[in-house]
Amino acid sequence: MMIKGYNEVYLDDVMEEFAVMFDYAVNNQHMDIDTFGALFLDSPVCHGIEIGNPYYINKGGSELVMLVLESHHLEADYITYDTGFGKTPEYWMGWITAYVQWKSGFKFSTIFSAIAPSDIFALYYPLHEADVKKGYDVLMERVEKAPTNLYKLRKKSEITQKQLAQYAEVKERTIRAYEQRETEINKAQVNIVRALSLVLGCSIEDLLE
Repeated sequence: MMIKGYNEVYLDDVMEEFAVMFDYAVNNQHMDIDTFGALFLDSPVCHGIEIGNPYYINKGGSELVMLVLESHHLEADYITYDTGFGKTPEYWMGWITAYVQWKSGFKFSTIFSAIAPSDIFALYYPLHEADVKKGYDVLMERVEKAPTNLYKLRKKSEITQKQLAQYAEVKERTIRAYEQRETEINKAQVNIVRALSLVLGCSIEDLLE
């Protein structure tokens, strides 16, 4: 199991505000759910929540939306969060995603590359009344079947596992284990991940899940 970004005592609050964030972005700011998801991934808010930065995990959901937009120099009028919609599918989408990210330790980018926000949203009717662990299992099945970042970057570089092993001086079976998720690359020795990143022309962070 990957290391969690913050203590479980904060989990309910983070799930609540992450849920509000997507609900507010879509139903109050009238943004497309996948468009906002992409903006979120490319903002400091994303990494801040992943690592449990108090500045971000103590913010309200509507405040998080404004921070995401500000990070992209996008202007939006602040609107008081309207709870008249009740707990919407967008709310549930954010709620379950925050739980999956915390429990799995995967980055939000890893989750959303395997199953887009709109696809998580589409699971609302079969899953919103189920136990949170059921939602976790369904989403994680998709995430774990998705290609790893290492696999995608290696394919982009057009080299085989054997070639990468030779160039990076890393055992081929180690690379195979990372790509097949038999071993967590997030727990790999720094020198191994650095060697792989130098060959693939990416940052260490790009290889992490």
